[in-house]
Amino acid sequence: MEIPVFDIKGLPGQIQPDLPKLRNLYLTKYQNSSIPIVIDNGSYTCRAGWGGLPDPSLIFRNLVSSQKSSQNPDVLVGSEIPDSDLYKLSIKSPFEKGVLQHFHTQEQVFDYIFWVLGIQDTQINNPLLITETPCSPNYSRDLLLELVFEAYNIPSINLGIDAIFSLSKNKGPNSSAMVLSFGHQASHILPCINGQFLPHYAKRINIGGIHCTQSLLKFLQTRHFYAKNLILWPLAQEIIHNHCYTALDYLSELESLKLGKQRKIQLPWVMQQKPSDEELKKKQQQKKQQGQKLKEIAMKKSAEKRKIAINELEDLEYFIKKVKKNSSEFQEGLIARGIDSYEELKRKINCLKTRLNLEVNDSERYNLLNTPDNELTAEMVKQKRIQKIQKAAKDARDLKKAKTQEAQEKIEKIKQSDPEGYLKDLHKQRSEILQRIDDRKKLKIKLQNRNSRSSQRRLRVIADLSTEKTSDDNFGSKDQDWNIYREICNDNQDDEEDKILLLDIDTQISSIDKNHITTLGDTWRIPTAEDYQILLEVDRIRPAEIIFQPSIIGLDQAGLCQTLDQVFRLFPYEQAKKLESCVFVTGASAFFPGFIERIEDEVMKMRPCGNKIVVEKAWDLELDAWRGASEFCLTKEFEETSVGREEYKEFGGYVFCRKNRHFASNLYYETPERGDIPVKRSKNR
Repeated sequence: MEIPVFDIKGLPGQIQPDLPKLRNLYLTKYQNSSIPIVIDNGSYTCRAGWGGLPDPSLIFRNLVSSQKSSQNPDVLVGSEIPDSDLYKLSIKSPFEKGVLQHFHTQEQVFDYIFWVLGIQDTQINNPLLITETPCSPNYSRDLLLELVFEAYNIPSINLGIDAIFSLSKNKGPNSSAMVLSFGHQASHILPCINGQFLPHYAKRINIGGIHCTQSLLKFLQTRHFYAKNLILWPLAQEIIHNHCYTALDYLSELESLKLGKQRKIQLPWVMQQKPSDEELKKKQQQKKQQGQKLKEIAMKKSAEKRKIAINELEDLEYFIKKVKKNSSEFQEGLIARGIDSYEELKRKINCLKTRLNLEVNDSERYNLLNTPDNELTAEMVKQKRIQKIQKAAKDARDLKKAKTQEAQEKIEKIKQSDPEGYLKDLHKQRSEILQRIDDRKKLKIKLQNRNSRSSQRRLRVIADLSTEKTSDDNFGSKDQDWNIYREICNDNQDDEEDKILLLDIDTQISSIDKNHITTLGDTWRIPTAEDYQILLEVDRIRPAEIIFQPSIIGLDQAGLCQTLDQVFRLFPYEQAKKLESCVFVTGASAFFPGFIERIEDEVMKMRPCGNKIVVEKAWDLELDAWRGASEFCLTKEFEETSVGREEYKEFGGYVFCRKNRHFASNLYYETPERGDIPVKRSKNR
């Protein structure tokens, strides 16, 4: 069955706000009113607008970035950041692990929101309703209150949990449900009974949408390392949204993926055109001209160096002939020329003659070899040993050169007298080398299998070497002893030697037979579209499965269903049965197809038989939290539970914890003193 191929289309870009329209709306309707500003402050997406509206006026990624140019110190927020630079610039988020922590960044986000909404006054005259994470720390809430009251001088503020607002929008404020909230950096299980959130039964799972995308990105980059520069975060997000789903049974779905559920993603690529004959000739001509220029430059430099060497050689030869050896003038001349002794002077003259391709008399170059040691100084004896080694090396080079020249002349005679026989002999040598290379490849394949005969033999040899402990160890006295290393070591060196020989033989054959195809030639081919395709198999179901099995990415914590079962067990049977009848799923990360069916199947397995299990998701996973908060800010309860500016200045953050209590608010727990925090001690201590 042919696997379908999908092109990269990209996710919808950020919608740029209509600034003139929003400015005019504020001036005509909201400037002198007490209608609150509702901000759904999510860790990935921020939504803001005026209370009572059906949809938020502003939706953007909750990110802040600095400009590339140092001349402009302004920052970019949300939709101001170009999509092309979104993952290249220095990006900052107000959140860390789902908790609001970076308030300098949060202030920049608030500035952007108020500016887009058209508010350009020195203070904000409208109340604020801001969503927060479940069980937000007191420290984070205190800093948020300080920011909005001190920096913006707002009249009042109210806080609430986004997931509970989403439940209120879909089921009403007095409903009972087990809320499953899936965020960008964390997920929460929030039980609500009769409209009352029970935080002491809530659970947090450190898995969110970012973990699903990160894991998919790492898996794809590891498997397709050659296209790592093309597999980036936007591509992983597109695959997550358009091609991934939730498996009802993970293990059985792995088998069915090979039976028609595979997909391929076509990465962007540019087809390389084969150059025409004219282009090849033009490139060859340019290469030839460039080589000629380099050759002329090298010849010019060589001529200058040769001229300097000739002048230096003439000066030294004139000096050694005209000046007496043991005179003071001779010693002064040596010092002036940077030479220590007469022997060094002769050596320098010989080196210059060699550089200039002039003949050097061996009697002058090796003048100390025929002199007895008792007539030489200690320094001259050392120089004599060096000359002896140099002469032996020169004789060996001359002998090798003579043998090579003799062999070359012999080959030329055979090529002229019997070219067919010579070519046949080369092909025979070539076949022997190819056979050796092939045998080594087969041996390496056999050694990869522990049970193969070659691998067992190799292990026996190593074991014999390690257990042999004889007092009379004469290993190495025979040349055959060293063959043991050839049996247990890799043949990389032999492979390289054979490849060099094969290349030399191919060159010789090609000089006679122009139609000969070399074995180790250039095997590169023009890439095709299939070389830039990503095969998706398990990658389609693994990102969503991470929420149910965090151990897939190495997180040591319980998954969603295990944690949900623990929460159900905390309640009496009647209350648990009431929660089972409404398991409410919200959050933008719960968009996977089949996600609701998987949760329903897992809940039915863990709960008693016969109970009514209802799992449903929010009508709009992304916007229902803002819509629920928008409806709540128009109620009397919102006004009663909001904290005003004067109250905050008089009582501080404590008045907020005492007054801000409604169906979607966090329950206040007093922060313990340092001495009151229990310390876990080891049982072994």
